[in-house]
Amino acid sequence: MRNKKNIFFQFMGIILVIILLAACNTEEVSTNQENPVVKNPVDYQTEGGDVFQKSNQSALKELNNELAKDNSNNPDENSGDENSLSGFTIEATPTPVFVQPAEIAQQTGLEPTPVYAEPTIAAQIDLSLPAEPRVGFRAPEFTLQTLDGNSIQTSGLYGHPVVISYWATWCDPCINELNILSRISPEYQARGLQIITINAIEQDDLNTVQQTIAEKGINFPVLLDNGEQFASSYQAMFFPTTYYVDQNGVIREIILGDTSEEEFRQKIEMLLSGTL
Repeated sequence: MRNKKNIFFQFMGIILVIILLAACNTEEVSTNQENPVVKNPVDYQTEGGDVFQKSNQSALKELNNELAKDNSNNPDENSGDENSLSGFTIEATPTPVFVQPAEIAQQTGLEPTPVYAEPTIAAQIDLSLPAEPRVGFRAPEFTLQTLDGNSIQTSGLYGHPVVISYWATWCDPCINELNILSRISPEYQARGLQIITINAIEQDDLNTVQQTIAEKGINFPVLLDNGEQFASSYQAMFFPTTYYVDQNGVIREIILGDTSEEEFRQKIEMLLSGTL
């Protein structure tokens, strides 16, 4: 009889433990249901520790915030008018780029002096104008060398009105123009005019060019059109051809053939006054 009672109490004890365990599990499930955990693999910890992969929405939101910050600090330069570059200008201030070769100075008795002085005003180069060898357009770019190997570029002329003469030694009207330009150059260079001449060396002789410069006492730059760079970009097909370019690099007049001293002076005065 006693054994049966012991077995009964043991059985009841087991039942009681089972009931208590069941009650605990029910409370835990109830708690979890009140605060559900969304087990999205994207939100889940990836490799332990405190490193978590951000959800797609969180990452996208942060990216948008970063982009907004960048746009506020660096506004789009191309926003607004599609033709925002039209009329865009740059300031250019040339520096002295030509000095008469010493050997030429010895032959002519003239001291080597810089031809280009600093301009009185900064040039305003209108990049909306095409660079073409036509009146009203920007003078095309060139980079040519002087007899002593120095280089002169179109940009080095900005800030001054410029007269460009294209010539050859075997052209009599060209030699006549050289004589005129050599005679009047000191007067107009003192007023800010720059005079440069470009020799068609592909159709000429270097020794003859050097001799001509020495005989004429030329004290302005003589450039050599090696490879006919100037002839090609300026469509120069006549000897002589004279180009009048204002301080902003715009061609104001092109003269084919020889020019008298009176005509030179008239055109130069108009170029200097801005009325050409």
